Amino acid sequence: TVLLAQLLIKREHQKRTKGYLVVGNSLLMGVQQGGSKLMMKKHHIIDLLAIKSPANRDFLQLDFGYLTGQQITLVLETAKADKIIQVIREAHRDLTIGSPVCIALNVPEEKLLPLTDHSATKPIAGGFMLHYKALCSFYKIQPSRDVIQYIQHLFEESKHEIDFRDCPGTESDTPLAFDLRPVFQSLPHNNYFNSIVLHDTGRKGLVKELGNTMKRSSFITRLDFNHITSGLSQLPQIFTSLSSNPTNALMDLMIRDVNLAPSVGAISEMFANMSHGFRRIQLVKCRLNGKQISSIIQDGLMKNYPLTLTLEELNLSGNKFDVEGSETLQKLFLRIGPFSKLRRLILRKCSINLLLVIRPLHSFPQLSEIDFSYNKFDTGITQLLCSVLEQSKVLKTLALTGCGLSSSLVDPIGATLGSNNALHALKVVLSDNTLSDQSIAMLMKGCHRGALLHTLDLSQCRINEAGFLSLCSGLQKIQDSSLDTLLLNNTKLENVTQKTGEAIANALVALLDKQDSIRSLSLSGGYSNLILFPFLEKLFDNQSLLELNISGNRIGDVGASTVATLIRKSSYIASITCGNNHIQLSGLRSLALSIKTSKTLQFFDYQWETSSKTGASTYQILAEIQGTLAVNRSHNVHPRFGSLPEDILSGPTPLPSLPQEFLDSMDDEELASFVDLSKAEAPDAAGTNSPVLPVEAFAFVSTSNESIESNQKVADPASQSFSPQHTEPPTYMLGEPPAPHGYTASSVIVPTKVPPPSDPDRDTEEETDNSTMIQNNPVIPLAGISPPPAPGPPPPLPPSIGAPPGIPKPPPKRAALLSSISSFKKGKLKATKTNGRSAPKV
Repeated sequence: TVLLAQLLIKREHQKRTKGYLVVGNSLLMGVQQGGSKLMMKKHHIIDLLAIKSPANRDFLQLDFGYLTGQQITLVLETAKADKIIQVIREAHRDLTIGSPVCIALNVPEEKLLPLTDHSATKPIAGGFMLHYKALCSFYKIQPSRDVIQYIQHLFEESKHEIDFRDCPGTESDTPLAFDLRPVFQSLPHNNYFNSIVLHDTGRKGLVKELGNTMKRSSFITRLDFNHITSGLSQLPQIFTSLSSNPTNALMDLMIRDVNLAPSVGAISEMFANMSHGFRRIQLVKCRLNGKQISSIIQDGLMKNYPLTLTLEELNLSGNKFDVEGSETLQKLFLRIGPFSKLRRLILRKCSINLLLVIRPLHSFPQLSEIDFSYNKFDTGITQLLCSVLEQSKVLKTLALTGCGLSSSLVDPIGATLGSNNALHALKVVLSDNTLSDQSIAMLMKGCHRGALLHTLDLSQCRINEAGFLSLCSGLQKIQDSSLDTLLLNNTKLENVTQKTGEAIANALVALLDKQDSIRSLSLSGGYSNLILFPFLEKLFDNQSLLELNISGNRIGDVGASTVATLIRKSSYIASITCGNNHIQLSGLRSLALSIKTSKTLQFFDYQWETSSKTGASTYQILAEIQGTLAVNRSHNVHPRFGSLPEDILSGPTPLPSLPQEFLDSMDDEELASFVDLSKAEAPDAAGTNSPVLPVEAFAFVSTSNESIESNQKVADPASQSFSPQHTEPPTYMLGEPPAPHGYTASSVIVPTKVPPPSDPDRDTEEETDNSTMIQNNPVIPLAGISPPPAPGPPPPLPPSIGAPPGIPKPPPKRAALLSSISSFKKGKLKATKTNGRSAPKV
């Protein structure tokens, strides 16, 4: 789109060419007057470094080179410099929403026309689309229609997470494959997307591009990796980039099934250097041994205690802790327990010494979920766990799947839960433990309080007939029960007599009638048709059950007909799962006919084999079923099945100060290490590095009468007493920024801004004549590239000049938050005050 076409003169050496400057959304170009010949080649607005124009002179200088690293200067003669500057600045603003990239302005105030207010217009995905297309133009590639449609869809759905599994063309073996560079390089210039999900697609360069993105990103708060096998040598670069990026906003790190052994050092350094809080750490099945886990904790988390106090979830499942990792984790827990915000602790199948880890858990005031599944329990471990359960006031989930629990271990756990009146609406998962009739009876005896249970999972416990009847009887006896979900999958009830089947079916129906709080029942696998058929027939009049799962039971077409009758007669059931049941085409047709008449059913989950001979017909019937359910959901989605809001943060939380009690509890060695750390970071903490200001704050009005050809340099603004002539107000597309992390394109310049890692092919750069240049105001240095000789980054303002209004205060560094530990007296710390002027590391 053409934004401006202005007649002017281009100067190159002593040559003057008259023509039109055409300014578009992302490009500048010139056409000679009276012809179609180009006056200059195309320049990309996202490549712009600086705009300069002297006072009382009709000259304009544009410096390019942010992306290429090779500065190109364009000198123009025009009486409309103010209008051209305004249009270029507006275009650059729209291309870099949310980016810490600024244009260096050396322009008198009278030439700075006010920018049009665009706060009322909401660009697609925070301007991502504009920047993506501009980068495609820069790289001379065609924008991907699939990427554009995917981003458009995310914006329409108000989703702030890019999941590359959902975007066509991410795979390497498809003709739809698109160039990854403009997609990843657009993310740092965008404040809409906060989360990236990356699963292995076989594309080379994916991990490398993500690493370069995290060098410059200020808004990505979540990274989610799963099963990454290609580009593992580049993986440490991601953590190194986060460690070196002072504006990174990462709060959730979720990595599963990735070999992190070569990245342990980079991960440790990242946690140690993080200058803001951290909410979630998930390092699941990452091939970490006890020594490597100990290194991450000892050299990373325990070097940054303020960060550990902000952790809400720690999941290190699927690794091998052994004794060394267990001891180090215990040491961390003993230190942070009373001051921690930890809510979820998940340590599944990790060869951990639970005697060491459980001991300090009673001191965590907000710990609401404990998952020790697939770690073997014994009497000592059980007693320690019971002491934690006894003191807890906030526990909501206890998961002990596959822990080898016997009746002697289940009895004290159930009794402890039942005796703690502070616990209510609890989710208890005891699946994959061989529970005898006695174990179930003891569990029911302990869980007698009506408000105790919300969810009970006894799947894969190989419950027999007597145990099942004992369970139903025990649950019926609970007064004022709050039980909502009951999971009894994979029992040992396939071979029962008709009499026993009727008894179990009657017990289930009686339980649902007595405890009408039960909304979800799962009977997946291990049930005879002698149980399921009479149970389903007696369920027609139930007015409480919403969800039913009977998958994996081989009910066949006869069972499908029974389920179809339930759907037709029930006015309450809303979700049915019945896949893997040997249902043929006729049974599926019976289900489809009933679903068409139902006004309440909203979900029907049915798995089918694509290779079957009737695959096409099955697909057609299932498509009709899903169409009917979509209509039902459009009328009214039951609150139970509504989509959950995104659990994605829009910005980081600041690091807290360490409580004095915490500091008093540190031993001499820890205190000494923090003293050394404080001394190492003292210059920043003391305010040696002034808060970073926008480049435009350093612009000044030149009163020199020198001609434009003069080689005399403009005086260094740091050596003059002047007031900032222009400061752009911060603009945030998503409302107020998350304080104090308010980095935007128009408010902050980050001198270490890194250009994209690979440059496109480009034409030979234009020759320039230094004699026709306006002397440089300080420009943004380009890290990682050797720029042409030019003055360095903007110097700090003189002491008499304060920061312009509207500039967000940078977050304090970790050294300042440690209260600048400086001395000891009788083993206790004397805290000294800091001046609060610390700035992000640049």
